[in-house]
Amino acid sequence: MAEWKKVLVSGSSIEIRDITGSLGLRPSQSVVISASAAITAPTAINQVATQSSNRYALLTSQSAYFYNHNAGYPTSNAWGTNLQGSYFNNFDANTDVSEILRFMAGLLSQSAPDASPNTKTFGGLNPRFINTAALTINGRIPSQSTNSDVLYLQSKGFANSGSASFTGFGTVYNASTFAIDYSSSAAGNGSGVSSSNDSQLFGLGLKTQDVYISASTTFNFYSSSNETVVTSNSSSQALITLNSENGSSGGAIRRTISTANPAVIPSAYQDGKFTGSFNISYNPVTFTAASSGSTGWYHFTQSITIYTGSQTVAQGVNFITASRVFRSAYADTNFPANTITHTQTTASLTAISRSLSGAPYLSQSTYLYICTSSGIFNPLYSTQNTIFSTTTGSTGFLSRSAGNIDLVINADGIIVTTGLVYSSSISSTAKAAGAYPSQNDVIKVSASLALNPTAGASGSALTGFIAANTGSFISSSAYSRNTGGTTGSGIFLNYFTPGTFGQTAASGTMALYNRPQGFDGGTLTDSLNTGSEFFTGESFRIKITNNLLSGSYTRGEKFVTGAFDISALASTDLQVKPGYLVDPGGQYRYWITGSATSNNKYYARAFQRTASATSLKINLGKILINWDDDSNGVAAVLIFSSSAVGSLAGTPRFFDPTETTFAGLISASMTAGTFKNPFGTPIDLYGNNNGSLNGTTYSMTLYDSSEMKLNGGSYKDFILLIRYKGDPLPVSGAIITY
Repeated sequence: MAEWKKVLVSGSSIEIRDITGSLGLRPSQSVVISASAAITAPTAINQVATQSSNRYALLTSQSAYFYNHNAGYPTSNAWGTNLQGSYFNNFDANTDVSEILRFMAGLLSQSAPDASPNTKTFGGLNPRFINTAALTINGRIPSQSTNSDVLYLQSKGFANSGSASFTGFGTVYNASTFAIDYSSSAAGNGSGVSSSNDSQLFGLGLKTQDVYISASTTFNFYSSSNETVVTSNSSSQALITLNSENGSSGGAIRRTISTANPAVIPSAYQDGKFTGSFNISYNPVTFTAASSGSTGWYHFTQSITIYTGSQTVAQGVNFITASRVFRSAYADTNFPANTITHTQTTASLTAISRSLSGAPYLSQSTYLYICTSSGIFNPLYSTQNTIFSTTTGSTGFLSRSAGNIDLVINADGIIVTTGLVYSSSISSTAKAAGAYPSQNDVIKVSASLALNPTAGASGSALTGFIAANTGSFISSSAYSRNTGGTTGSGIFLNYFTPGTFGQTAASGTMALYNRPQGFDGGTLTDSLNTGSEFFTGESFRIKITNNLLSGSYTRGEKFVTGAFDISALASTDLQVKPGYLVDPGGQYRYWITGSATSNNKYYARAFQRTASATSLKINLGKILINWDDDSNGVAAVLIFSSSAVGSLAGTPRFFDPTETTFAGLISASMTAGTFKNPFGTPIDLYGNNNGSLNGTTYSMTLYDSSEMKLNGGSYKDFILLIRYKGDPLPVSGAIITY
């Protein structure tokens, strides 16, 4: 363009220089404006402009650069109109447009944040094991094994005597499809900006850059426990390329991070991650259940680098991780279960007996139990603490008197209990504590058993304490290598077989009564105003002879209780069986046979009162019949020493507690030798003056005038005489209350 010349405008001259180019200003030059007089901006008037369509003074084909220009006059609403109270009311026509734009930028800056990157970084690798079926082989390794699998594991250091296979090797994986893959992790707290809420995402730079993930893998296999010699090895390379926005490949993804207002502000950055990538499975040899060569340590080392755009691998972010696992193709079924057998015998050593009412009872006898058990350690043995045990049955009558019956193995698989483990030849010397059991060792129990001296009788059945050929079931059991159960076997030990030890077979099996000869749980004198008899002995029993008519324990004839006394009962005597008074010819008898020669049988028991008494109560646990009644049942009378032979000038007296309606004499001079008088002299029968019955308890008032005296001195004795007729349900006790 040619240089412009001076132009005269309204009496003023304006000179414009250096305007060159194609209708524009050179960017490096400024416009110099000069005038013959100072130019003063007109005063702004708050009005609207009226403009024609031909309102442009200057048009350019390119953008124009201004230092600044004013806001001018709007065509709709004038400045200062409807803007009261607003900061905009400070603007007028002369306000610079740049000032207004800067104010608007500050006003909207909080709602228009710029694009930001995810500041989390690639933080490392997370290996994942796939198909992680684990192996457990039940049982400990015995010494001197001949099993080929055990020998192989021992040769490689994977098994030791006393320990389970692979002890100390952690999890043993045995899936043939075992594999490892890798996932990324993110590092740092980050700025909170990401493409999603996934915490594993990390920044991958500008979204215009492609992403590359390079992996380098090495593998070593060691077939022995020391991991010093590599049996097999290999290496591999892999590359994942993500060359499209929001693309994915091989478990890796890249995602664009959106801005807060994507319709206005464009996105600029991306993030991503990889999950389950670089799946690797290694089988150095054929991995089958029959292959021992695949058992050992497997080492995997993975190096992964991530880089973007034009970066090289060396410039990327690199992480290395190493994994070490133990694998074996073995299965628990490769080792057969134990075949355990028990061979058992029993023998009687001694039979100690005692007598009661002339009948023998077995007490404190001893027996021998022998059991030989094999197969417990072949091919492996149990991890249980007590690997073998012997029980003496549930009856509780037997206890071990000598010999070990339980085999204990400690946590190291070593023998703790001595005297039980022998070599297969059953040598005379057992293995000592601290030794390992061998594959073909046997367990031999040789134990002496004794009747356990329990309190009281051995049972409660009225027909006898034990049936014929009764005893204890003795059994031995051992754990197999599979700790889920035991293999056991038992044998029956008879306490006593009829006809043995010189006894008559017709009497049947001897009952158990584990009280010493002469034991009696009762007492002669009263205790706390009570006297009792529960038929545990016969120390205070008086024989049915005329001496009983003295009413005195001292002058009555006693039973032999301190020594064994066989067949001591007379034809008119009742039998004491522990806990019961029975008819020796009836259904409740024990041992004694052929004694039913008398229809009426008797039992007499002496008591002593240590202080004066004016009344007493007697309870035999049942309703009694009258003494002069010849019916079947149980009857009883009392014989006081004050009204007995030697105390009275006349006939001795019986007092019947059931005769509560008779005040005095009932029968005078009862004939000797009858059911009412089994003695050799006449006897008077008296009633129970002012007596009563409450349940099965009979109350008696003691009258000195009737010679019923208990003064704790010269007259302190009395005798309870019981009579059975027929075969009544036995009396199990007598209680006297003063």
